[in-house]
Amino acid sequence: MGISQSRNPKLANIFYRLDFVEAYGTGIQKIQKECRNNGVEPVFKLSNAAFKVVIPNKNYARKNDQPVNDTDSEIVDFIKANGPVSRKQIQDKFGLKLTKCTTLLKSLEQHGLIKREGNGKNTLYSAI
Repeated sequence: MGISQSRNPKLANIFYRLDFVEAYGTGIQKIQKECRNNGVEPVFKLSNAAFKVVIPNKNYARKNDQPVNDTDSEIVDFIKANGPVSRKQIQDKFGLKLTKCTTLLKSLEQHGLIKREGNGKNTLYSAI
């Protein structure tokens, strides 16, 4: 809706005067327009005090030429945000069955997005 509220008005004003920002309150519309023009859809995640915009990278492909899907990205983000986590934590968070979760984690590990530490029930996954 074009409403802007700076967390640091003095810093925002300096960035505006240095031409690092064009105008206040125009960013979301620009993100949506550019994404539409490039055939991707941004995902907006909201909380009480902030929001996060996830923009799919349509240029990234895995070694086997399969594009990264939203679940893969969300799992990597979850691991980054929560430190080393177990397979069970990921399974519960994303509602995955054991086999599917194990397959996804192996794939993410093979593609260098996460690393595995430990064995068996003590296995933990962390972001690289």
